[in-house]
Amino acid sequence: MRKWLNISVFFTIYLVISVFLIPEYGVGWDDEFMRDNAVRNLEWALEFLKGNYENKAEIFRGNIDEHGPAFQFVLLAVEQIFNPKTKLSQVLLRHYTSFALFAFMSLFFYKTLRISNLNKPLSLIGWSLLVMYPRIFAHSIFNTKDPILMVVFVLLLYLVLKAQKEHSMRWYVLFGILFGIAIDIRIIAGIMAIPFFIFAILLTRQSMIDKFKKLSVSVGITIGSMVIFWPFLWDSPLLLLLDQFNVITEVKQLNMTLFNGEFYMPGKAPWYYLPVILVITIPIPVTLLFITGLIKLSKLKVLSKLDPINQSLLASSFIIVFITLLASMVLSPVFYNGWRHFQFLWPFILTIALFGIQIVNGKNTKRVPLEISGFLFILLISLNLTLHPFGHIYFSGFGWGYDKLERNYECDYWGLGFYQAWQFLTKSVDGDEKVSVFVSDKPGKYNYELLPGSDREKFTIVNNIESADYFITNYNHFMTFNTPLWHQLYFGEQSSFSNPIFERGVLNSRSIAIYKLK
Repeated sequence: MRKWLNISVFFTIYLVISVFLIPEYGVGWDDEFMRDNAVRNLEWALEFLKGNYENKAEIFRGNIDEHGPAFQFVLLAVEQIFNPKTKLSQVLLRHYTSFALFAFMSLFFYKTLRISNLNKPLSLIGWSLLVMYPRIFAHSIFNTKDPILMVVFVLLLYLVLKAQKEHSMRWYVLFGILFGIAIDIRIIAGIMAIPFFIFAILLTRQSMIDKFKKLSVSVGITIGSMVIFWPFLWDSPLLLLLDQFNVITEVKQLNMTLFNGEFYMPGKAPWYYLPVILVITIPIPVTLLFITGLIKLSKLKVLSKLDPINQSLLASSFIIVFITLLASMVLSPVFYNGWRHFQFLWPFILTIALFGIQIVNGKNTKRVPLEISGFLFILLISLNLTLHPFGHIYFSGFGWGYDKLERNYECDYWGLGFYQAWQFLTKSVDGDEKVSVFVSDKPGKYNYELLPGSDREKFTIVNNIESADYFITNYNHFMTFNTPLWHQLYFGEQSSFSNPIFERGVLNSRSIAIYKLK
């Protein structure tokens, strides 16, 4: 049996299961925005090359997503190749492509752990947790930005370690290309410059001339990559790039943040928002092992006993996690949607947790049986199948103390559950019947567009609840704040609706519900 416990088998099983689960996910808030941003960037690139610089303002007027579209270009290219005929087929194609990119890039986490001299069982455990932790697994299907950025961080870390180990110029060139793209996706990716400079430049056994040469090449290629893969920057690269640093603290959306049962205005969430959200959504054993590893790592004597590559891996993880948490507490960035903007932390948290396993297990890590990795993999598969398709609202045991989690934290903030609701309503409404539906969030309309034409004809989406026959809500964003509807669903200040005819969620959280009003 032990011969089956390897990354090839794990990865194949993971792919097969995912292929069958992907169609169950609807479309969320950002999908159309990110696609639209890529289309606008392509249009601007063509205009720029023609010398029509005055058209830029018109092209980007009303643009919502303000991030680099490199990976969105890949999705657009796949669309052009396969030419989907319906909205549903377009969304499925985007989800399958995005997931495939994520899945194959995730393998570099396993490779990173192996070149850092972690044994096979620990490396398999690390990779399994990276891709099968319920929140990440779900997001890797429908979120075409944050999980991709996470595995780009993994690949950047891998390149740092390879550059430190081999000193080959190709690793510095590859790092520069990918680093530029990562910064385009989210400016916070610039934090990877710290471990790169320390471990791939400063501490390597090279002459000062070689170090300077490789640093110069990496910096130059990074800047070039940032500009080339983001056409929006082409006419004024430096000024526009500097302007992106404001995005971290600038309020772009007026969505309030629900945290610990209270609503906070944008940028006003408490300083402990990120640490608390991490603790209540990460599996408790991982949290405990992470704390164990973190405490041990704080003693520099422990690091000095490890081999150089292992030192770099753990030190890089510590640097990324520590600086990010510290910055989130001091800079007061705009928090919303849990920690999806900080998903890049997950591989670094896992790395420290794996170090925690080594500490708990003693010096002889070979005592970690290979069968444990297989058992954990099966356990994670079972957990995801149980939560499907609402794994993105997974909470650890620390979050189970609340009666209704959706009244205390943002749960289905992307509105994926609307797809399930529309499918239920389609089966419940007779073919000749025409009913009015009010949806509480825009993804309600996006997922309506995924229905076949004959099913869409059964419904009319109305703009007020008074004229609706049915009401669908994901208990999250509402079209207006401080309305009776808002208070009724969150605080119970108005008379309650009748019991929902359809309700889905996980554990003690509700993701989506349908109320019959007439």
